[in-house]
This record gives sequence, C-alpha cells and structure tokens, in this order.
Amino acid sequence: MFNGMQKFLIVSGICAVAAAPSLAGHHGGDGHGANNGGKGANVDNSNNNNNNNNNGSEEIFREQRAAKQAQQDAANAEAKSQADSQAALVAARTESTKAEAEFKDVVTQLTKEFDASHEMAAALANQKSAQEAVDGLTKPLIANMASRPDYVAALKEKDAAQAKVKSLRESNGSSQMVSDAAKDAMATGTRLSAIETEAVSANPEVAAGRAKLVAATANVAQMRQKFLDTLKSNPQWIAAKQKMDDSKAALAQAQKSTVGIAQHTPAKTDTPMTPPPTHNSTSTTQPSKGLFGGTN
Repeated sequence: MFNGMQKFLIVSGICAVAAAPSLAGHHGGDGHGANNGGKGANVDNSNNNNNNNNNGSEEIFREQRAAKQAQQDAANAEAKSQADSQAALVAARTESTKAEAEFKDVVTQLTKEFDASHEMAAALANQKSAQEAVDGLTKPLIANMASRPDYVAALKEKDAAQAKVKSLRESNGSSQMVSDAAKDAMATGTRLSAIETEAVSANPEVAAGRAKLVAATANVAQMRQKFLDTLKSNPQWIAAKQKMDDSKAALAQAQKSTVGIAQHTPAKTDTPMTPPPTHNSTSTTQPSKGLFGGTN
C-alpha cells in the first residue's frame, strides 16, 4: 500500500504529535520557574535593604556610645581637677598658717632677746619700779577713804549694780534688761573711780610718782619702737617675713584657681542613646511555590 518514503513520513508525524504536549509542558515549566526566579530576586533586594538599615543604625549607636564615653571622660577629668584644686587649697592654707606662726615665733624670740639686753632690761626695771612706787602710795590713800560717806555710798551702788547684772544673767533676763543693768554698773564704777582719782591726785607724792611712771613708760615705748624698726634688717625676720608673704600669695592663687574651676565647670547632661538594632534570626525569604501550587 505505502512505499518506504510514505511510511517514514507517517511515523515521523506521529512522533511529532506525541512529543508536542511534552514540549508544551516543558516550556510552561520554564515560565513558572522564571516567575519564581523573579520573586527570589525581590526577596534578596529586601534583605539587602534591611541589612543596610541595620548597619546604619549600628553606626549611629557606635557614634552615640563614643560621644557618651567622651562626655564621661571629660566629667571624670573635671572631677579630678576639682579634687586636685581642693587639695592644693588645703595644702596652701596649711602652709600659710604654718608660715605665719613661724613668723610670730621669730618676732617673739627676737623681742625676748632685745628685752634681755642691758639697755632695755634697765628701762623695764625703771618702769616697774615707778609703777610699784605709785601703787604703794595710792593703796593706803584709797583704804583711808572707807571713812568718807560719799565714797562708801558710791561703793555700795557699784556693788549693787554688779549684783543686779549677775542676777539677771543667771535668771535668763531679757537682753535689754541685762544691757541696761550693765550700763548702770559701768556708771557707778565711773563715779567711784572719779572719787578715788580726785583724792589720790591731791597727794603731792602720788603726783610726783605718776610723773616718773609716765616718763619711764614713754622711754620703754620709744626703745621698743626703735627695736621694731631695726627688725626689718634682721636676717631671721626677713626670711620669716618672705616665707609668710609667699605662702599668703600661694594661698590667694589657690583660692582663685578653685573659684575659677567651680565657675567654669559645665553642667552634667545625659544624652539619650538610640538602642542598637535587633537582628531577627528568621529568614525573610518567602517560600516558593511548586509546579502544582505547593511549597518547596
């Protein structure tokens, strides 16, 4: 019926028809795979964006943490500076007090040495003798005044006024009452002293003795002033004075530095920090669908 060529063409056509559905299905599968490939690319881009955002947040957090650390370091340095300044102030004050005491000791020692000198010792002895002479003359005169009615009355007023002041103080009297009573006591004492002075001054021997006492006291004062003037050239005095002056200058500088640090200390501020990003361990990649609608 059919020749060889015809048989070959028929068989080839049948094979082509049979293979067509398979090829169609194969090409359809390729389309679906392409779609899935597109979705995967979108997911990868989303993950990259999230990673970039996380990296940016971490950088901000690191910068904030570094700034806060720098702020804390500055505060620590400022606190140390204040502590050092206070310690320096205490040391300067101690040194100044010590230097001032040493200067006074030097003056006292030099004064004792001067008073022990022959010339000054004689002047002091003359002053003491004159004082004793006046006391020896006045005491008997005052004792004899106990027979004078005016003196006795003034003495009683003085004693009563002093007793009143004492009573008010012991009974917690008001300050005004105590003050008024003290003024009255002072007035009665002044009246009594006036009576004594009048009686003593009328005695010629007392007047002469007081004149000698005044002269002796003036001589001592003059000699002492001369000594004080010569102190400025004394090596011990000069060294002690210089040390005291230097310590006072150092104290003034320490006080100035302490005040300056306190005035320039900035107020402490706490800058809130942005919390670091949290990483989700769950993958953001969406599951792909299979050829028949299931998940792979």
